[in-house]
Amino acid sequence: MSRLLSAGHSDPAWMRDALTSELRELLGAEHARLLPLDDPAVQSLREASVVLTGPEAQALTPARPTGSALLLALPDDVLVLTHPAHDAFGPDEVGVGEALATAASAALARDAAAAVEARRADRQAALTRATKTLHESLDLPTVLSRICLESTRILDGDYTAVYRGTTESILLEAAYGLPPELIGFRLDPGQGLSGKVLSSQRSMLTNDYQGLPGLPPEHPFMRVKSCLAVPMQWDGELRGVLTVGYTRPFEVTEEHLALLETFAELASVACANADAHAGLVQVARTDGLTGCLNHAALHETLGREIERAERAVAPTLSLIMFDLDDFKSVNEVHGHLVGDEVLRRAGHALRHATRPYDVAARYGGDEFALIAVEADEAAAEEIARRTIERITFAIGDMSIGSAGQATAGVAEWASGITAGELVARADRALLFGKHETGRGSSVPFSSLPEWFLPGRFARRGQEPAVPERREVSRAAAWPTRARPSEERLRQRARRLAWASGLGVRLTGMDDPAAILGTAASELAEALDAATCTVLRRRADEDQAVEHAAGSPLESPELAARVVTDGRPVLAAEASARSRIAVPLVAGGTLWGAIEVHATHAGAFDEDDLQLAEVASEHTGAALHAAQRLAEARRAAGSGA
Repeated sequence: MSRLLSAGHSDPAWMRDALTSELRELLGAEHARLLPLDDPAVQSLREASVVLTGPEAQALTPARPTGSALLLALPDDVLVLTHPAHDAFGPDEVGVGEALATAASAALARDAAAAVEARRADRQAALTRATKTLHESLDLPTVLSRICLESTRILDGDYTAVYRGTTESILLEAAYGLPPELIGFRLDPGQGLSGKVLSSQRSMLTNDYQGLPGLPPEHPFMRVKSCLAVPMQWDGELRGVLTVGYTRPFEVTEEHLALLETFAELASVACANADAHAGLVQVARTDGLTGCLNHAALHETLGREIERAERAVAPTLSLIMFDLDDFKSVNEVHGHLVGDEVLRRAGHALRHATRPYDVAARYGGDEFALIAVEADEAAAEEIARRTIERITFAIGDMSIGSAGQATAGVAEWASGITAGELVARADRALLFGKHETGRGSSVPFSSLPEWFLPGRFARRGQEPAVPERREVSRAAAWPTRARPSEERLRQRARRLAWASGLGVRLTGMDDPAAILGTAASELAEALDAATCTVLRRRADEDQAVEHAAGSPLESPELAARVVTDGRPVLAAEASARSRIAVPLVAGGTLWGAIEVHATHAGAFDEDDLQLAEVASEHTGAALHAAQRLAEARRAAGSGA
């Protein structure tokens, strides 16, 4: 028996069975069994042990003759020992039974506590692993899929779903353990547990899912028995709901809900980073003036569509090139602001005149392109005519004369034609329209006469002139430097890329000191600043701050002002020094401020201030995630 109690076996069921067998043999009982505490036959047990004789003992085992019975209390059960004799359990047997039952109860409690701690440790390890997994990708669909998989593993669920949307409604966007046809399933506020979380914006659980009021009719979750659902928030707004469900009997508790809440906060940081990255990619692919794809994105998309067409059984694909007629005169007569408005309207008209699956792009200058998917030359020519009408209508009220229309060239792709060759064909058809057919027309490449095909700008009966070769010194060459506005846009794109990368690096850390130190050093380098300091808001004085990371400051009055006002500050001083200070918010709470110094006047501008704000947002999100992770670890440790 001592070997049994000191074995420390991790299976409580095995321990109870072994205890039952050992006590039956030790006390000479004929029969032994365990009954649950709520069994009517043993509900009268109020002490450590009870001896029953006669009819009371016989009632416990009606199927066999029983003269006496010994009932011993265990943590969750009652051990019943029976014997045919009326005097089988005397004071000695009762004393031995109570002592062994007490020792067994302690062993069972010890093993139960060890099992709880093991589960907590496993969940904590799973939480740490999942956090690292989520931040390995910036692709939002991949992040959502990993959220579903890791949630299911951490909480031993039968399925997990991520709903995305607004407070008006949410759509099932990613799932694990559910049929793929449920993607896109809509829930309104109050429908199901996730709908209730949507309306209340707080976490909820249920162990009677089918009993929830407001379930949509014929909903696809008829087999669900219990469920957990928590809100997902980033950038200060509700962005979705994360839910874990069980189709098997499984009792969910507040402990499960707290674990899912912690994971949802970490997952929200990963989603915010993926969202920011997607926005950055979109900015890099989009022409800022017209909203169309830019030149590089056009060639990338056209190459991808040609690859798709090569694999198709009966592919059709066309490219349309548009050129705004007499656009040069708009800039010369009316100015560049009017010219920009013409381009903006033309881009808007092009994007809204196309089918949902066509691709509109600004090729360069006043030239636009349209990838007409699943359209032959005739269909593409009709699209071109319709688009020209739309552009003419959009620009018509600007009173700019003939510049208010466009000409188009159409080319149909055929197997073996490269993207560059297709662009050249459409551009050649466009040139023929502008110089031969008449402006405002739409010209298919197949209609070009043979004499126009070889040379650029050749006329009937003319050979293209060969330009005289002339040496041009590098100093006299046309400058390749981009205009200041273009360079500024490129700098912004580079800085957005840096900020996105900083967010990924910070969210991969779980040490607050490392997060703050990395943010300070990298922001100083990005802004070419002399120093960058992170300051913590003091708990005892609302307006005071103290050094947390980076270079110490002699007088952090600017950061103190930011902490007081909660607003960023760009300061240029007569003492030939420039400073930036931005608030640092973690989990919705003003944690402190970040202050950046340069040693010369005019070092910072509004773009620098915006970059510092973005870096502060990433730092605050990573800091909050690290704090929640530390809280989860402390909770796991306190339960030991």
